[in-house]
Amino acid sequence: MDPVLDRTYDLLRSTTGAASPARIKSFLSARRTFILCQIKNPAAFAIETNGGEPFTTVEAAAALSGKAPFEVVEILAGGAPAAVRWITRETWELDVPLAPGENVIELHALNRALEPVGSASIRITRDSRDGGFIRGDANGDFKVDISDAVKTLRYLFSGDEIGCADAADIDDSGVVQITDPIVLLDHLFRGGSAPPPPFPDAGPDPTPDALGCP
Repeated sequence: MDPVLDRTYDLLRSTTGAASPARIKSFLSARRTFILCQIKNPAAFAIETNGGEPFTTVEAAAALSGKAPFEVVEILAGGAPAAVRWITRETWELDVPLAPGENVIELHALNRALEPVGSASIRITRDSRDGGFIRGDANGDFKVDISDAVKTLRYLFSGDEIGCADAADIDDSGVVQITDPIVLLDHLFRGGSAPPPPFPDAGPDPTPDALGCP
């Protein structure tokens, strides 16, 4: 660019009194340096919400934010284009819906050619119990499976703690005892009766007892 400016200046200065292009050349040089720094040191694609670490919320959606290289033009959430809000050219925000329990949110960044530029993921737990519980969900992961029977057995015989004893009272007897994991395993693997309410959705205990569930 400098030679072009110099030749133009030489042609014009004798007839028009054009000023030296030194200031223009200085400005263009500074901008060139700045742009090259941006290209050579782009921001890596990353989720910055909660430092990228897992977190828990009671909301039905989570607002995520992070950084992206300048060539990113689209972000996929769960394989579908997300409604991205660009705060700056490298800073983005978007909302993701959450199902009750644990959600693994995977984001993929694409360039104009729809080629992958980077990816990031975060684990978000939605606590939707609102003071209720799921009967059988002894380990509090919002699912009822064999791990809950194991958790109840550890509570009974190894001293493990249970956050919601009502959830471990699978037969709704008002006491957590050996029959509870047996009833749950019978339901899971032999087609036995389902646990009494609240099951399979979370809710309050319809038969109040001395067991607690904060």
